Amino acid sequence: MVAAAYLILTCKRDMLHMELIVTTILAGTWGLVVGFSLTVNPLVLNVVFTTVIISFALIYFYLNEYYMPRADRAAQAQQAAGDSGDALTPALPTTPRTIILRRVIMVFFAVGGGVLRYASVSRPRLRAY
Repeated sequence: MVAAAYLILTCKRDMLHMELIVTTILAGTWGLVVGFSLTVNPLVLNVVFTTVIISFALIYFYLNEYYMPRADRAAQAQQAAGDSGDALTPALPTTPRTIILRRVIMVFFAVGGGVLRYASVSRPRLRAY
């Protein structure tokens, strides 16, 4: 994976979204630092992780099976009616509110992933003799 990341970074820089990469690295690192001080019950960790994965899967399914196909049909109907040719590229709305919401969610999940990653590692307890 490191070799693939290196090749993409050196040969195909246009494929990278640096804002996404930097935000995830910084927020995830902060989450790891916060996770140093936590001890999480393994059952709670599994329930939270499973809930997040299922939520992501449901949202992903909705966007790809219902939202985007409707946007495709609407764009094709708009083009058939003679409107602009750019209508065939449907996308999620990009209002300032949705952009901010996406960034906040991205930071939240990166910090949460860092916390859960380090909190899930079993650490030996230090004993004073």
